Amino acid sequence: HAFARHGVAGRAIRRMDESSSHWIDACDIHLAATSTTLAEAVLLGRPNIVLGAREFGDRLGCLESGVGVDLTAFSGLDEAVAHCLEAQPEALLQYEAKRLRYLRQHFHALDGGAAQRVADTILELLQH
Repeated sequence: HAFARHGVAGRAIRRMDESSSHWIDACDIHLAATSTTLAEAVLLGRPNIVLGAREFGDRLGCLESGVGVDLTAFSGLDEAVAHCLEAQPEALLQYEAKRLRYLRQHFHALDGGAAQRVADTILELLQH
């Protein structure tokens, strides 16, 4: 199994009622198709393996931005896991630069003011 070969197996099991960020934080790699947890994994600094992006589309832009590895068939899982876990220092620096660009593009500002921006947008929509 790809994860066991790379020392990922045996992680502590978390309670099912915890948020997805707890699960992602406990992982070395995140694997999903079109879930918003792809963006959450980028936020938490976890590499993404994106399932079926050619079929479903790269809806969150992870592949386009270089913060995800495309997995078209499960037969490529070993290679995708190795790519994420065995990256050389230069590749890790490149990934971090791509991750920060992705966060600036998709999260806009991580300043604690998101609720105010949402409220302002709702009020603006109601005025039109």
